Amino acid sequence: MRVVLTVIFSLGLLSLAWADNLTISLDFPKRGPTKAFSAPKPIEKPLRISGSLTLDMSPYPVQAEDGRYTVQYFLDDQLLNETNGFIPGSTPGLSFVYVLDTTKYENGRHKLAVNFWDNKGASAIGIKPVIIDNTPVPVEE
Repeated sequence: MRVVLTVIFSLGLLSLAWADNLTISLDFPKRGPTKAFSAPKPIEKPLRISGSLTLDMSPYPVQAEDGRYTVQYFLDDQLLNETNGFIPGSTPGLSFVYVLDTTKYENGRHKLAVNFWDNKGASAIGIKPVIIDNTPVPVEE
């Protein structure tokens, strides 16, 4: 089973608008044996990112339950943020937002990963190659 998690981000004032959104496919583990041949995944072209990125998942789970879900954002092997997303009294009651400041990390190739845990269902992971490029843009006079 494959579900697509769209990690939506907005670019800060210091960043270059290289993309409108970042989509990470989450792979759920298969239950039971399978005889189907599985080809290797194609190598993805890294997405260039810079500045501040607001990471969020879409679509949100249908039910807002405290303690049911956990979302973890990683850059390479470093845990950036872990949240259960539950916000009491808010509508829809869940928010998995995290703001990643790419200026705190070295320019170059990295892996952005998202772990999605559902305590009552399947959990999943998605990985997206990115290139952090916070090179200043020359100002023309």
